[in-house]
Order: sequence, then C-alpha cells, then structure tokens
Amino acid sequence: MKKKYQVFISATFQDLQKERTSAIEAVLMAKQLPVAMEAFVASSDEQFDYIKDCIDGSDYYILILGGCYGSINPTTGKSYTEMEFDYAVEKKIPILAFLYNDITRLKYKDKDLTLITNFRNKVTKDRLCKFFTKKGNLKGDILAALMQEIERNPQIGWVKADSFHTHINPLLEKQKSNLQSIISEGQKLYAEAETYHHYPLTGGFGGPFNGEYHFKIWYNQILEFIDQNKFDKKYIYDFKNNEPHYIIIKEQLIKLHQLLAALEYSNKI
Repeated sequence: MKKKYQVFISATFQDLQKERTSAIEAVLMAKQLPVAMEAFVASSDEQFDYIKDCIDGSDYYILILGGCYGSINPTTGKSYTEMEFDYAVEKKIPILAFLYNDITRLKYKDKDLTLITNFRNKVTKDRLCKFFTKKGNLKGDILAALMQEIERNPQIGWVKADSFHTHINPLLEKQKSNLQSIISEGQKLYAEAETYHHYPLTGGFGGPFNGEYHFKIWYNQILEFIDQNKFDKKYIYDFKNNEPHYIIIKEQLIKLHQLLAALEYSNKI
C-alpha cells in the first residue's frame, strides 16, 4: 500500500516567503502533502495550539532559517518558529533543516543576530543540516532530502481508503471529479495570469489580466464548492485586493491540491 506523508513547513514569514513557496513546491513534486501556515502567523498561545495540532498530524518537519529570529511569545521568551521546532523535537518528528550559510550577507536580518545565532546553533547541534546560499537551489535540496528521508525513515503516513475498502463512495467520487475540474480550470487561468505578473494591480480585481471575468467565476465556484460540501475554510486562499492574480491562483491551487489529496486518502475531511 503506497503511503502519502504530511510535511509541516516552518519558517519566519516576512523574510522567507519565496523559500516557503519553494518548500511547498518541493513537497508537492515529491507527491506528498505540504502543511504551511501561509497567512497564519501565530501571535498567541491559542493560535499556537492550532499549529501544534498541525504538527501532531505531520510525518516530517521542514525548518528553513534565514537571518530573522521571528516574533517572540511573551510567555516563553522564544520565537514561535523556535517553539514549533521544539515541539517537533518533543514529538520525535523527523526534522529536515535548511539554513542560509552566511546570514550576515542577507538583506533581511535582525540588527542583533544573537537570538537567531543561538537558535541556529541549537538546530545544528547533533543534527545534520543543509546549508545553502541561493534560493534557486533550495527547492532541489528539499526535494532530494525529503525523498531520501522517506526512503530511509518511513513514518505512519496516510493510505488510500480503497486499500482497505472495495466499496466506492459515490459522493466522494463526485466531489473528487468536481474538484479536479476546478483545478484544471485554475491551471489554465494560472498560465494566462503568469504572463501578466509584471503588471501591478491597481486594487480589487483590476489590472491588465484578460481573464479577470473567468477568474471571478472560478473563485466563486471554489467558494460554493467548499460551502456546499462543508469542507474546512482553510482550503480557501484569503487573498488581499492588491495581490497579483497569478499569486492568488497559484496559492489557491496549492490549497485545492491539498484538499484533493485529503479526499483521495481519507473518507472524511
């Protein structure tokens, strides 16, 4: 029975957005399930409890460190990123760590590098880590490391429901078919929208994107699909009005792929 694995991605948000995207894409290329708290930055103990639940359900943990320590929890005195790492260690989840080689050369870094340096030393102690210098190499590094770790150290993972049950759920098959159609339409929109990504939007859905009308229809289809099937709202990308269409579509496609994977490997969401 072929398994799918859930992979939690941890990194500071503002300075490592491109690196987080590279990690998500690498996990998807490995045909696994990425979990990244995009647009969800913990700012309270209550929110961190939600993140812990996500880590609990993950089979592997990817950590990316740059030159920023991140926002600090006033109760623990640690950054939320370090708290995520500590929790993954506590739960004995396999950790794949990727660190910028020389943080002093980074554009975005803390004025005082003491906290991030101490955290980096903590991560690298008694653990093999990958150091990198270019964002362009990160996706390949993560893909190779993850596939090697899966082969060397397989976890519980997820198995397709039909591996255990021969009964076909008509509702589930219909949901998957509808979702695959939505994803297919989104991929066509993304190819068109990416052509115009160098033009800034002027607000709302404005801008030179010729597929604006079709984009609105597509996004409303997603909202309706999620609502009618009572799926978790986490599968909807809550974009800002000034975001380019190609980013919105790309991020929403990632969430739809996550939902499709969940449908394929579980009878319930």
